[in-house]
Amino acid sequence: MAGFETLGQIAGDVEVIAVQDGDGWGIAVRGPVRLSLTQRAPVQAEVWNTDVQRFSAAYATIDRSQAAFTGRTRLPLGDGATLRVEDRWSIEDGLDRAGRPLIDKHFAFASVGGEERDGRLELGLWFPGTEGEVTYLAYTPLTSGEFGGNARRRWRQRYHPIEDGFEQQDPVAFRLGVRECDQAFRRDAWRWAWRTLAPEAMPHDLELVRAALGDMLDHSIQQVGDRAAPAHLMHPVTGNVYDRPAMMGFTGGRSRRARC
Repeated sequence: MAGFETLGQIAGDVEVIAVQDGDGWGIAVRGPVRLSLTQRAPVQAEVWNTDVQRFSAAYATIDRSQAAFTGRTRLPLGDGATLRVEDRWSIEDGLDRAGRPLIDKHFAFASVGGEERDGRLELGLWFPGTEGEVTYLAYTPLTSGEFGGNARRRWRQRYHPIEDGFEQQDPVAFRLGVRECDQAFRRDAWRWAWRTLAPEAMPHDLELVRAALGDMLDHSIQQVGDRAAPAHLMHPVTGNVYDRPAMMGFTGGRSRRARC
């Protein structure tokens, strides 16, 4: 391969391609309507000892077979330690699938998320479950500052120990939608997740649920003149209202999803 090569198709006119960058290979998604995702260093690791060190690498090789491909590389971490990485990807039905301070080798979960670096959004799978940065203030009416410094811009780090022969596997699937409005994207993503995970339905007394939710909503209503709306922030036990103004952003986002 030289330059780039198409690895597969997603949702008809969206392509997954391998992009050559120096001696290595990255992954990109190209499609219409400004749909473009690029990760030139698909393999990234973070090592913590007395401080945090970050390592990244492109795939040394990409081997393609029909609607699947495998990226392989070795990531030197210093002091004689090396991570050997093999990511197995398959593309099917509009999906792109890949398999890939607390320190515990029994961590068996991952976090999918994004981070802004150098003015660009980087998406990835953090394994074993490192939680992304948070921006809440250290003091809120409900916490009385109990989160302390952890509540500001700081990563909550989770790590595996570096041991000879230690191996981890983790399947993950990314769904890419094309030309979906906000409402359709959220609806179809939830329905796809439900079909994929196939959770067992638990029976509930729906009339009791409706009555409880309606009662809770009724008790949260704040009235000013001829206007009324639910309180923005209310203690769930005492009923004390901490914040009355309505917000058209974070918690008021439903207004823009009313119609496509």
